[in-house]
Amino acid sequence: SIEGIDPMGDKVIALTFDDGPHETLTPKLLDILKENDAVATFFMLGQNAEKYPDIVKRVYDEGHEIGTHSWNHTKEWPNLSVGEKLDQYTRANDAIEAATGLRTLIDRPPGGAITKEEAASIGREQIIWSMDPKDWVTDYRDPDIIYSNVMNGGDGGGAKEVEGYLSDGGVILSHDIHETTVNAYDRIIKELKSRGYKFVTITQMMQIAEARGQDMGGFKFYSAPAADSAGQGEEE
Repeated sequence: SIEGIDPMGDKVIALTFDDGPHETLTPKLLDILKENDAVATFFMLGQNAEKYPDIVKRVYDEGHEIGTHSWNHTKEWPNLSVGEKLDQYTRANDAIEAATGLRTLIDRPPGGAITKEEAASIGREQIIWSMDPKDWVTDYRDPDIIYSNVMNGGDGGGAKEVEGYLSDGGVILSHDIHETTVNAYDRIIKELKSRGYKFVTITQMMQIAEARGQDMGGFKFYSAPAADSAGQGEEE
């Protein structure tokens, strides 16, 4: 069971932040999450986790979830072999473990670029997303635009290129390395709360999906068979 959450009755959403930790912006985002009593999942680049172990530890200590996002977000990612991709995750995981004492069970592939076959042979949960507000696009680096993109999806004021819509069981992609993104999130979180959403980590969302009898694919997860039992076992 997940504390304070009714898996069947509550509207749930998972906030996810990629590419950090960032020296000043990640701590600022952590302050915002704490003030709003909200939880998130951080998919970290190994090279940044190695650089800022204290921030990695703070993320963990404050009850957020951590996943890997490769070692260095290489542009070559789509062309890497499965072994090379796993090596990127492992190096990132080593840095996370050095900071927190624990290894993570989940990954987010750079650009979401991974096949189900690759996920199965890597044997770890590959976490994609259901909504991408494109907060990294230069033209959208404005807190009002990011707020609108998250709240309104691809229409109703959100940019046309935005992928997906806000929904129960949704996984929102954002990046804690952009000041405009961090500056948008206090307002986003407050509005999500006022619309009745409760915040959960990715692992909690996976448990909720299971309780609801929903296919992980509906939540944009690639489930790796080998990781299934391990992933569930850690939280119980």
